[in-house]
Amino acid sequence: MPAHRATIDDIPEVLRLAALMYATIGQRADEDWFREAGRLLETRMGEGRTGVFVADAEEPGRLASCVAATIVERLPGPRNPAATKAAYVQWMCTDPAYRRRGLGRAVLAALLDWLWAHGVSCVELHATSEGDPLYRSFGFEDPAQPQLRLFGPPAQQRP
Repeated sequence: MPAHRATIDDIPEVLRLAALMYATIGQRADEDWFREAGRLLETRMGEGRTGVFVADAEEPGRLASCVAATIVERLPGPRNPAATKAAYVQWMCTDPAYRRRGLGRAVLAALLDWLWAHGVSCVELHATSEGDPLYRSFGFEDPAQPQLRLFGPPAQQRP
């Protein structure tokens, strides 16, 4: 089985792959990010709300692919009145040396199985153009409404 649940020992490699994913979208992961992300990932994996699935590389101690998701509680909506658990997928990355071998598909399938088993009924993610076909092959679709985002709090309040 190429995909399996990550352990605490896998965190440095998961972070390496996550940083690689961020680099592909023009974001640099610095030492502070590695330290804080590792601390939070270890805590959240232990709480059971964050699932991380990986595929091993051919070298011992290295990972070829990873994906993570965090389960959150949501209020239900008219389209899905029973939806009380949702998940957001992050850190989906396959090392360039291991791409086109089905490892990304394997880790994503394992993650989705884990999410369904935990009662999740809505899974969201942001896709790169390279990852988009993979996600669509699993049934992911464009949302009916555009996503907006606000990072805050703002430096100063506007009238």
